[in-house]
Amino acid sequence: MQHFQLHEEFYAQPIRLNDEKPAEVLENFFSAYSLSEIRQHLWNMVEASTTTDNHLFDESRERDNLIWFYSQIEELIEAAYMLTKKESIFLICILLLTIVSYGIIAYHSYPSSHPSKAIPMQNKK
Repeated sequence: MQHFQLHEEFYAQPIRLNDEKPAEVLENFFSAYSLSEIRQHLWNMVEASTTTDNHLFDESRERDNLIWFYSQIEELIEAAYMLTKKESIFLICILLLTIVSYGIIAYHSYPSSHPSKAIPMQNKK
């Protein structure tokens, strides 16, 4: 039995994330590795565990489970990657909307700068 199963309560919660924000962890992870690098590292782990003499993967069912788990982790990483990128785009959109809104408010705060609200100049003869 693996130590993860012996201490199930402890390992049933995050153990590496203390006060860090999950979004920061995702951002750091995807800044450090590209998707292709992540796929390669994951595949190297699967390949090493299934092609070496390892009693944990003696049964074909265990190897099959590992490959299925690999595909699930890969999908999870893609979802996290997409959420990270969407959050960045979302924050950029909010920033741009704020800037545009501020610009519109500032523009309308000074009626003389708006052509339709400008005070007509009187002709001097």
